[in-house]
Amino acid sequence: MIVDDQPVKSPASDSTPLLGDPSGQQADTELPQYTVHPAPIRSQRTKRSLSANRWVIIAVITLILGIVISAELYLNVISRVPRNYEYSFPTDVDLDRCVTAWPRKKKKNDGVAFYPYSVSTSFELPLPSKTLLLLSNGALSNGRLKITESSEITDVQVNVTVKYFSTAVRDSAKVCVIERYKGESGVGIFTPSNWRNVFLSTDRIFFEVELTLPRTGSARYVPGFTTDVDNFSHDVDSLSAHFGDISLTGTNGKIQAKLLSARTATLTSSNAGVIVDSLEAQIATVRTSNGRISGSYTVSDSLHLENSDGPINVAVAVNSTDAKKPKHIVMDTSNGALHCVVNLLVPVLGQAGTFHIRAHTLNAPLQAEIASAPLDSVLTVDAKTSNRVASVALPSTYEGSFEVVTSNAPATFERVYSGERDPACERDEKCSGRSRLVRATAAKRSSVAGTAYWDQKNADRGKVSLTSSNGPATLYL
Repeated sequence: MIVDDQPVKSPASDSTPLLGDPSGQQADTELPQYTVHPAPIRSQRTKRSLSANRWVIIAVITLILGIVISAELYLNVISRVPRNYEYSFPTDVDLDRCVTAWPRKKKKNDGVAFYPYSVSTSFELPLPSKTLLLLSNGALSNGRLKITESSEITDVQVNVTVKYFSTAVRDSAKVCVIERYKGESGVGIFTPSNWRNVFLSTDRIFFEVELTLPRTGSARYVPGFTTDVDNFSHDVDSLSAHFGDISLTGTNGKIQAKLLSARTATLTSSNAGVIVDSLEAQIATVRTSNGRISGSYTVSDSLHLENSDGPINVAVAVNSTDAKKPKHIVMDTSNGALHCVVNLLVPVLGQAGTFHIRAHTLNAPLQAEIASAPLDSVLTVDAKTSNRVASVALPSTYEGSFEVVTSNAPATFERVYSGERDPACERDEKCSGRSRLVRATAAKRSSVAGTAYWDQKNADRGKVSLTSSNGPATLYL
């Protein structure tokens, strides 16, 4: 066998420069022979597919991690409640006894997402000698108050139902018997004022409160009754009890009452209406905003209705027990129509009275009717609006001056009771009767002034002013 000792050289066509060889030429050194298998070449589409799959896998993993982390944070949020509560207790209120343990058995509220559970407690307390109280405040204060009567009880009964999602949130509320001054007691509902997020659905809580008064002899008169509840509505049944002073105060909740009787009545709300079927009081005050004031109000001294961005639609009766004391009716609103029908009465036929009526609104229609007034009464009316139509109707018993003023629209007066009977003849059968004089003393397109009277000496007894702008104004006599 002949062995060739000559080194084997790679063919020039397959030559590969050695690393570090600057010449880039084939080296003359002897090289071992290797069999080289070229790597398979993938298509561009396959590369893109693998890259896309890689990103999909990353996105899915990220999403799963996000869900796990969010769920853990969510569970931490609903289970971890701030321990250092701060409460805004009224400085003049003492907490007597509070609910420290709610019943273990909770009621499942089917179909209620925000409040799936509820528990209840109740209090019985004697009617206080001065004022019955119901107070609620705090970041989570929210609910509905119903006031009713029962002949089957002898003490005041207060039932409180708490609707909630989280037990920890429920337990943060303090529901207590409270005392203020000597002779003033009731129930208070207080929630923390430093809550983490009052808009979190799991933190929402709702209080349903039913306060029942005894319908017995001594309880027919209640010296005082005060509510001051944030984010609560009031629903008052027909109450036979007469209150010395009643004050119902809430926010963001409607006040509805069927029948109320009091010496002094004050109803206050916001962002909701005040609707009263019948209220009788010596002095009555109603205030709200962004809602309507409506109903029937009978007062013996004064009535004050105050609204903003909402209508007033009321029937008012002034039934005076003291004809010598002036009576005041004030109705103020804005951006809402004002419609009122007023009857002015005195207890003894033939007596006169002094009545002052103010009816103001803005950017809305005004329609006021003084349906009746005693003969020889002093009546002043100040009615005003802007940018809309305005009208006032006076009874045939009115005697005094009048003025109607507007702008960019006609101002007129119309006589409705032509040929009417002398009202003085109703108390004197032998009365021969007088004629009524209604005349204009100054007239322009946008203003008119005049007088109306049965007796010349009463030409300046009363005064009526009707004012509008950019809308017609009409006075009916």
